[in-house]
Amino acid sequence: MALTTMDMLEEFVAYVRDPDHDMADILKHYGGGTIYIPTYRSVMRDEELVEDYRRLVDEGKTTQEAVRELCRKYELSKNRVWELTRDVRNPTLF
Repeated sequence: MALTTMDMLEEFVAYVRDPDHDMADILKHYGGGTIYIPTYRSVMRDEELVEDYRRLVDEGKTTQEAVRELCRKYELSKNRVWELTRDVRNPTLF
């Protein structure tokens, strides 16, 4: 599975909360970098979209039909919907 923005954000939060890391450690590890924090709305939308994809496929829609329906519902491009549903369509062991 690919590393996601949420994975990186969770790692950052865990690192900062760890009492063994002081400000100097945080600056050494993350200093100069840019940390993207997605909006709550977009994260919830993405999770809802994946659940909708699973439901549509379970109901018998083809992958193509499900993607087209989700593009219309969420006003997203096909590429974005394909990207968001990648892990559901191609599960990996690790």
